[in-house]
Amino acid sequence: MGQAFQVYAFLCGARDYHAMDCYQSAKQLYRDKQVMVVTDLLAAEGLESLATDDDIVEKLLIIDRFLIRRRCRLADLWRNVLKMAVLPIQAWKLKRFYQRHPDTIFLAHGMYYMRLAQQARVPYIGTPQGSEILVRPYQSKAYCRFATKALLGAKAVTVDSTLMQEKIQQLCGVRAHVIQYGIDLSTIHRVYDEQAVRKGAPFLSVRGIEPLYRTQELVAARNRSKHYSQQPMNLIYPHYKDEYLKATETTIRQGDQMMGRLSREDMYRLMNQSEIAFSIPMSDSSPRVVYEAVFMGCVCVIARNPYYERLPKCMQQRLVVADVEEPDWFDKAVDAAYAKTSERFEPTEEALEMFDQVRQFKHVHALIESLR
Repeated sequence: MGQAFQVYAFLCGARDYHAMDCYQSAKQLYRDKQVMVVTDLLAAEGLESLATDDDIVEKLLIIDRFLIRRRCRLADLWRNVLKMAVLPIQAWKLKRFYQRHPDTIFLAHGMYYMRLAQQARVPYIGTPQGSEILVRPYQSKAYCRFATKALLGAKAVTVDSTLMQEKIQQLCGVRAHVIQYGIDLSTIHRVYDEQAVRKGAPFLSVRGIEPLYRTQELVAARNRSKHYSQQPMNLIYPHYKDEYLKATETTIRQGDQMMGRLSREDMYRLMNQSEIAFSIPMSDSSPRVVYEAVFMGCVCVIARNPYYERLPKCMQQRLVVADVEEPDWFDKAVDAAYAKTSERFEPTEEALEMFDQVRQFKHVHALIESLR
């Protein structure tokens, strides 16, 4: 029998929704273990920390005060340069923490944190983000080498789609485990109001305002629409690139609302009052916000991506796959979406099993146990 891990340490940014949700799921499940967050980043660049006073947070060298206040291309570049510059210091501090807590398994969310754990030579399970596998390795040979080291150093790698699994296999030969992120079904059930008025509600854009997510193109397509050009749109976005946000703001019309980052409950309430949501990124792994919108009763217009094929039938029935290269894609997609809005979403047991984040974290726990 190998080592029994008694401490689950989430190595991540404390403003990362995905990582912090996994952390909260672990806290719910494991009363006999210590579950904590180990981080170098709390609140900066206009984003607040998701950690609360009830959370155990182990701080590395916190870099918040050295970052640019607003998200922009320069801010991203500077953050990456800074994080790489202090990587040896962070690795030393992480190694010191592990020496004090040798019964720890680290759950590293994001390629940087995986590389940090690898350099510190601590045991970790790595969970890369979609673009870190699907986009960046093909843009930079240096990043490809960086990612390969991080992937090869992990005791195991988890991803949320078979597409990411296949790309990692091609990249470095590592066989990743497909484990769906899941969503916060307990909060969804608490917030959901079956009597909410949806009819005539503004369209809803649910992704970040960055070139990857084609938000500006979405608003422009609405503006060109023959039938829906006057329909207002609410835009929620947990993150943005400053230059692209400014370009998108030039395309919005009277009645549109740029709502920024909402709390989870406020986002769910807005979804509960919306009929049609949009998510049309250039590439996608497994978009949790789309699943949240579906469970809150929306019909979602999406760009074709492989994750669609893996979804339960009840989920597919609430999605409209748009060919955004067609000139009139917006009208066709909205017409098809409105045809679905009259029916209520009824999740099957398969969907509940696949998307309950607490149930899904049990698969992570089983994976950790298999490493003992």
